[in-house]
Amino acid sequence: MASVAREQQPLAAARTELVQQRLERVLSAMAAERVGTQHFASLTGYGHGDQGREVVDRVFARVLGAEAAAVRMQFVSGTHAIAAALFGVLRPGDRLLSITGRPYDTLEEVIGLRDPGQGSLAEFGVSYQEIELQANGSVDTTAVEQALERPCRMVLIQRSCGYSWRPSIPVAEIGRLCELIHGRQPECVVFVDNCYGELVQEQEPTQVGADLIAGSLIKNLGGTIAPTGGYVAGRASLVEQACCRLTAPGIGREGGTGFDLQRLVLQGLFLAPQMVAEALIGADLVVPVWVERLLVIMGTLACQSGPIEWVGLHRHHHRFSDQPTDHHDAGRGLWWSHSEWMLHDIPALKELDRYAGDLQCDPFYRWLDRWFLLLQIPLGLGLYWIGEAAQVSGGGVGLVLWAIPLRLVVVYHVTWLVNSATHAFGYRNFDCPDLSRNCWWVALLSFGEGWHNNHHAHPASARHGLRWFEFDLTWQHVRLLKRLGLASRVRTARYVPGAS
Repeated sequence: MASVAREQQPLAAARTELVQQRLERVLSAMAAERVGTQHFASLTGYGHGDQGREVVDRVFARVLGAEAAAVRMQFVSGTHAIAAALFGVLRPGDRLLSITGRPYDTLEEVIGLRDPGQGSLAEFGVSYQEIELQANGSVDTTAVEQALERPCRMVLIQRSCGYSWRPSIPVAEIGRLCELIHGRQPECVVFVDNCYGELVQEQEPTQVGADLIAGSLIKNLGGTIAPTGGYVAGRASLVEQACCRLTAPGIGREGGTGFDLQRLVLQGLFLAPQMVAEALIGADLVVPVWVERLLVIMGTLACQSGPIEWVGLHRHHHRFSDQPTDHHDAGRGLWWSHSEWMLHDIPALKELDRYAGDLQCDPFYRWLDRWFLLLQIPLGLGLYWIGEAAQVSGGGVGLVLWAIPLRLVVVYHVTWLVNSATHAFGYRNFDCPDLSRNCWWVALLSFGEGWHNNHHAHPASARHGLRWFEFDLTWQHVRLLKRLGLASRVRTARYVPGAS
């Protein structure tokens, strides 16, 4: 890992050098708007005429190269900011076209792709169409041209790769797409989901033709210290429409307190160039993957489908845990969640490209997913040879029968117990919105997976047993790998009594 870091040093230096350029852009915007300490405080009540809020808006507009911007703590997430823009601009009968494939899953309810009855765009009469990206991750411009033969009010571009493994869309490419779209339909609004993209490149989408962008302060522009919030930026009329959705028609950008958080917002913006550069340097670091390959082969020998299907279904389960769309919803009974669900159609299998797109881009994982059953053949041959050579009881055939069919039956049921028993028996350390429990006897059988409530509360934690008595054998293996220098940047959670 250290040798790889040394190899990446020139790239890291280049990333660091760009911090000055981005910081100059931020400082120039603050200087032009004459930011002072008087802008750190907020008005209470309606917030009309709040100088601090208005200065923050103008500073962000300058940094993003936009005609106007609205930075609001009332945006609870990037999804909220994007939804405000969509509902603010689109009207019944309008058509929304996504040209970068399926957006983030958090936008599916907003658009109306699933879970109806929540007031989606579809329920307000807005039609939706999406164009899949090409195999190399680029936009299919031919399909875009064909789609633009019909009237389209808004084209949505998701700049970041999000949770998939495709490349992000460069700003220069966004500029070419804007030219194509506006050339075909001048009144069409090009809206860019700019989450994770701010200050990554020299220009922003609004500087190359995008009409409207939106994002979150929890990400890049918050500089890691903005406690919440989001923004919309672009043409002033479109920003106003988005704000009318956030507040109310007639109020728009003119109302809303800043909760005395303007100082943190501006301080976060000041830190953002450095924070973005550090994040990019971390993303550039690549380490040898032989340990990963070895572990995934060992996992695939469990014969529970290939890694892409397994990971995709697991991520889907966490997204919809114990809801009707969860394929092994524990609310349907113990037997269903244990194994009966596998005897029925599994709609989640049709969404593997969304939930395991990062693995699908790896030829090695695709090969394992297709041929996972064949791995039992070399394993069986090796076991047969060992059994014959060591003259064990039952010989090679006996060893094969013990180590493959019997092992698979046991491992299957232990895995299924994690789906069933740990959603029915045990205690809870965390108040998760599902039925997950910590079950000690399943934890013993599954090397720690039985501390399932902990896992659902902190799915990114490598450690599942969080209390002193919750023994987690899998975590001990991870600790060993870390001590040997074979694992790094390991995430762990903590149990705090009284917290949930």
